[in-house]
Amino acid sequence: AASVAEWNVMGARTDGSGRLVLGLDETAARDLARSPWALVVQFEPGRPLVRMFPAQAFPLGMTDLDRIEMADLPLVVAGRVLNDAGEPIRGARISVENKRTDRSRGRQLDYGGLSAVSDVEGRFAMHDVFERDRVNLRAWKSDHVTGMVECVKGSRDVVLELGRRARVRLRCIAADGSVITGLRFEYLRDGDESRRQSAPVPEDGNLDIVVESDRYDMRLVRAGTFMARNGERLADWPGLDVPPGELRDLGEVVVPARGINVEVAIRMREESSPGHFQYRVFEPGTTRAIRTGYQPGSAGRVIRFNVDHLPVDLEVTADGAGVARATIREAKASITIGPGIRVGIRFRCDDPSLGGKMVYCHLTGQGGYYSAGVAWMGADTTWFVLPEPGRYAVMPNVEGKQLPRKTGDGVALFAPDSIELKPDADEPVFTITFSRDLAGHLD
Repeated sequence: AASVAEWNVMGARTDGSGRLVLGLDETAARDLARSPWALVVQFEPGRPLVRMFPAQAFPLGMTDLDRIEMADLPLVVAGRVLNDAGEPIRGARISVENKRTDRSRGRQLDYGGLSAVSDVEGRFAMHDVFERDRVNLRAWKSDHVTGMVECVKGSRDVVLELGRRARVRLRCIAADGSVITGLRFEYLRDGDESRRQSAPVPEDGNLDIVVESDRYDMRLVRAGTFMARNGERLADWPGLDVPPGELRDLGEVVVPARGINVEVAIRMREESSPGHFQYRVFEPGTTRAIRTGYQPGSAGRVIRFNVDHLPVDLEVTADGAGVARATIREAKASITIGPGIRVGIRFRCDDPSLGGKMVYCHLTGQGGYYSAGVAWMGADTTWFVLPEPGRYAVMPNVEGKQLPRKTGDGVALFAPDSIELKPDADEPVFTITFSRDLAGHLD
């Protein structure tokens, strides 16, 4: 972790007297105590962006209490944000999307994280302590299509064009007046299932979503298992054009009342704030999932689904907090999530220059996705929570790149590619080692 050359400190804030307060993790605090660091604070409306560098690596040189105006730093890029009619867009957010690179391998540090907001004339400018050879820009604003462009450093006349987005409206009506749950609206371009997108229909039956202007096949389905192609079709709208900036109203659809709407409240045995909940519904006494779903933790601690009968078996996994199983016998129920089984994983690499790389990894057991976590190559143990003993596949993503288990020459990029959690294990720790061939896959 000490080889990580820059942090964006997300916990930065200012107090009432104007002092800057930093929220540092233990690793950052230890590194600050060992050697001098340069601190750069860039203020945007409402929040400071704090960037930290080893003092000897800071490109401009600094002394204590130096103040560097952003306009004095090298220009990264400047330009305008326009709509598809050539008119300026005010309040668009522009960000640098460059991936981070590695100074230890002879390349300039190059971080995303820079951002700007367009003014009343659609103009923006970005300055930074590091110069870049090329810059990938992304601009977006609500009700507009995201725009992206690549340009060379120092460009002053970049134009980002944001087309107007369109809206689709739909109203689902239950003939008997009952609450509608488990409905999903799907839309795809040119019949390409790989480009299918979807949105859940709210419980009041009124759906109003923003889409890019295009030609779509649309359909309303009763949701089946999560990410599976087995939803029951209730209505189809093939080959519809959705013009820019217009509303496509699909009208009312009478949905036949079917099944039982189930509402389950989630309780935590140990108080925490899970990033998300994942649930699976099974036929009683079997491992055949008939419904699965995903819910962000921010959406609350109640999950809802529709089934043809009760009882059913329900399994709920709370990311990083635990897992629970219960038999649901009534339409309103609750489930208490326990601590689950903690499993530690360390990520190591035979190439020491790759130390500090970010590793996003999820562990997959029989029946679906279970647990995910973020770690740093060579850092301390990262803990996962798994529901039960068994074998789990290790699926890592390093610096944003999903890795094959082996190269084209048959060389294993990481080992082992699975772990086995034994019934009597007490917080076991596993080590996943990446080979030197990993570097070639990150270029």
